[in-house]
Amino acid sequence: KKFLKSVENSKFKHKLEKRLNEFVTEWLKDRNMAEYGCILIIGDADNIFQVDTAVGVLSFDNKLACVGSGGAYAESAALALLKHNPELSAKEIVLSSLEVASNICVYTSNQFAIKSYEKK
Repeated sequence: KKFLKSVENSKFKHKLEKRLNEFVTEWLKDRNMAEYGCILIIGDADNIFQVDTAVGVLSFDNKLACVGSGGAYAESAALALLKHNPELSAKEIVLSSLEVASNICVYTSNQFAIKSYEKK
C-alpha cells in the first residue's frame, strides 16, 4: 500500500523504474524490513522488478519473476501457460502457477495474496 500511495503522489507516475528507486531508498532504511528479509515483485506492462532487502532491485528480461522455494515450479508453470494459453490474464497465470507450485513443493503454501491494479 505504501508503494502504491507513493506512486500516486510521485512526479514519476509514468516511470515505474524511477519511482521504484525512490521507494527502495526509503524502504531499505526501515529496520523491520531488513530484519525480516522482505521481497516484493512489482511490475507494469513493460517491466518487472524484484525488490529484496538483502540484494536491492533486480530486473528480468522475460517479464516473469518468481521467488521462494517453489519459485522454479511456479515459473515453469507460468511459462507453459504463456506458451499454450496466451490470452489468460496476468492474474490468472499467477494464480494457476502458484497452485501448481503449492502442489509440488512442500514449503509452498496454498494461501495466496495477489494484488493487481488496472490501469486508469
